[in-house]
Amino acid sequence: MVNMVTTNPQRIRVDNRRKEQSKWRQRKLWKNLVKEHAHIPGVVCEHCGHKHNEPKLDKKGNVRHNKNGSIKQYYLTINHLNRALYETEELYCTWNEIEMEICCTTCNWIFESGQKPCPVCKRTYIHWRDFTCQACWDISHPIEAKNRLERASQKALDSKALLKSLRDKEKEKNKQWKIDHKK
Repeated sequence: MVNMVTTNPQRIRVDNRRKEQSKWRQRKLWKNLVKEHAHIPGVVCEHCGHKHNEPKLDKKGNVRHNKNGSIKQYYLTINHLNRALYETEELYCTWNEIEMEICCTTCNWIFESGQKPCPVCKRTYIHWRDFTCQACWDISHPIEAKNRLERASQKALDSKALLKSLRDKEKEKNKQWKIDHKK
């Protein structure tokens, strides 16, 4: 029997396209564009407000490090807001203030996955249709937040009680089938 390898043609097209665009980002034209617009002093990410080479902090405010011990830093790049700019290298590497924005690589990756930073706290990433994250919404709507938390705790208690009753039934069932062996 012959080993047959089948591959999805669309997947091959996507991989080839990504390789081609990766080559665009390795060329001097793209690197100069990023250097001229994203790596100049005073430029910040349009979503989270971080600067280029600013150290990344964890939730406690401590500086984050890579596995090799170096400090993690924010890196600003150019985000293409319009998909038509991905058609050719010329469109991709030509600055267009209306259809491009400066953002950090984290916000760029989140933007590409269909999310955005919360406009209130700028910490949590939310779905692009949402207005705020859950924590910011809870602060602005305390009564609904209290009701939601009460429902969640009641649901957890109900679930715990149900599991306990199921375990008790299982124990009773096991007791009925247990055989007392003499030694």
